[in-house]
Amino acid sequence: MTEPQRPSWGQPRPGEPTPGTRPKLEGKARSDAIKGCSCFGVIIAGVVIGAVALFTSGGSKPASPVGVAVAAAPATTDDGVANPVELPPTPTAVASPASSAPAVSTKPSPSFVMPTIRTYPAPASVRRHAAAICHASNAYYQNEFNQGVAVVLNRGNAGSYPAFSAWYQKAVTSDPQPGVAAFKEADGLFNASDEPGSISDWRADNGTLSSDVAILANDGLGVGGPGDAQARQQVEADITQFGSDFSTAEQDADNVAAGKQ
Repeated sequence: MTEPQRPSWGQPRPGEPTPGTRPKLEGKARSDAIKGCSCFGVIIAGVVIGAVALFTSGGSKPASPVGVAVAAAPATTDDGVANPVELPPTPTAVASPASSAPAVSTKPSPSFVMPTIRTYPAPASVRRHAAAICHASNAYYQNEFNQGVAVVLNRGNAGSYPAFSAWYQKAVTSDPQPGVAAFKEADGLFNASDEPGSISDWRADNGTLSSDVAILANDGLGVGGPGDAQARQQVEADITQFGSDFSTAEQDADNVAAGKQ
């Protein structure tokens, strides 16, 4: 089937393109067209990259500097081909310098052990002698306490004051001295290698007997006065306490004789 002929007014003029064909661009026009297409493509690529960066960052942060660099229109060559976009260099981790501190040795250092001092018990005769001194000091305070009970409970009777006053002054002032003197005498019988540790126990408990005498003197002040009944009850409690403390001090003296540590 043949195409019908177009009227003369539908024929293309000289220099116009034939319908259905693309005009050919030559020279500068072609170069400008290529440049325009290249720039437009780069801009589109930048917009896409920026949108991806915004989406991955959660939409809460501005686009990174890398996206801005890509979106900028790059320079092109004369033939219309875009130069490649230069991205910023990726930062590299800087290795920390090796520590110059000397290595710490994990080898345990040898521990120093104090040599033990070997002790020998003192001769039995020396121990018995020291124990006799301890027993005598205990008996001194027992006698002192018993005298105090007698004069304290007699308070309020006619002529009772002078006896109580004399005992009271001795009990609260110089009474500890006999015990101190007894310890020095007994301790002097031993040396550092044969002294039993029980003699130190006796010294402490013998001092308690001296304190019991002073407590009795203080509590006895109330006997014979307005609070006589309550004061006498306290004296009875002091008597019980002294009996217990005396038994402990006597056991310490027996331990000295046995050489117990």
